[in-house]
Amino acid sequence: MITGLLYLFSKINQPTFPEFWIILAQVSGLFGTLFLSWNYIVSVRHMILEKIFGGLDRVYKTHEFFGISSFILLLNHPLFLIINFLPFNSTSLYLLPGRNLAYTFGVLSLYSLFLLVSFTIFVKLPYRFWKLTHEWTGIVILLALFHAYLIPSDISRYLPLRIWILSWNSLAILAFIYKRFLYYFLAPKKTYVVENVVQDSNYLVLTLIGDRQNFLRFNPGQFAFFTINGKGADREEHPFSILEQKDNYIKIGVKVIGNFTLKLTDLKDGDTITVRGPFGNFGEKVQEAKEMVWISGGIGITPFLSMAPSIMPDQKVTMIHTSANPESRLLTDKLTEHAVVNPSFRFINHLTSLYGRLNADNVCRRFNLTRNSYVFLCGPKKMMETFAEQFSSYGISRKRIIYEDFQLR
Repeated sequence: MITGLLYLFSKINQPTFPEFWIILAQVSGLFGTLFLSWNYIVSVRHMILEKIFGGLDRVYKTHEFFGISSFILLLNHPLFLIINFLPFNSTSLYLLPGRNLAYTFGVLSLYSLFLLVSFTIFVKLPYRFWKLTHEWTGIVILLALFHAYLIPSDISRYLPLRIWILSWNSLAILAFIYKRFLYYFLAPKKTYVVENVVQDSNYLVLTLIGDRQNFLRFNPGQFAFFTINGKGADREEHPFSILEQKDNYIKIGVKVIGNFTLKLTDLKDGDTITVRGPFGNFGEKVQEAKEMVWISGGIGITPFLSMAPSIMPDQKVTMIHTSANPESRLLTDKLTEHAVVNPSFRFINHLTSLYGRLNADNVCRRFNLTRNSYVFLCGPKKMMETFAEQFSSYGISRKRIIYEDFQLR
């Protein structure tokens, strides 16, 4: 809204209004640059942003939206200019570097952004290589900034618009500097020592010990980012849910499915891991809910292990873990134990190979869910989205269907 108004005000003192394709080119370039700045700002993984957006997964989705939107807008920016000057061939000016310094910065920024978006959407790079390409994405905003201020434009001519765009550009550059150079030093973190590693099939449980006087404190359902120290992966980190915390002791559950998790299986007692967090608000609504159904799939069982001990006597919780075949009991046995000692908690291991695919209709009918019930979901993205749609159509409010997309990249 503000950007659009400032753009219109910038035209007031101009003798003529631009042609249609020029307007489209200017608007796409202006909003493309703005969205690109917002894309960097929301990528800093700060707890303030998590509070504002209601979860780190939503921050990441917003980051993805701004990234794709800025790419589409900035791609159209030179195309609209080329169309405007037809039948004259202006392709070399707008799509090839070297003819003009200001235009060259714009062309290089566009091509750099195209490569980064391609690596994200079209090319499935291994995580460590994908992360390496994204550590230098601030170059794109710098090139776009030089282009915007060197070329004669509304930004260079109209001071209020220039201040508005420059402010967001500056914040984006600061965000890039923080994420690339300062995050690993300034983000809340603690060093934990590996005390025990237990593996069963392709599941792994790590017990970590922090400093007795200075350790991270997690709420039920939260997660953190973990980096292995001294293993050649100092800047590679992955998120895992906290299974359990007792003072300076924490446990995490991992499914061994990639290079990083494979490295975790090689950890020995005494090795160290850097833990950054806490993140997530998946378990916040548990305190106010009286009747709940928890549904997990695969490694999505992990956040519920930290939530189960917080169930109060006046609450009623039914948890259903769904899988095709019997899985490791490394994680499910703990929930079975909770169900034995806490009459308010019931745990069901649903095997689809025996009982068929689980759906919201049979859950609602079997457990007499009402519109006041809460539903917590954690598992594969497709599973959570399908269940959310089914429970919503059954009459349960979206606000009472809680899930976080833990597949953060």
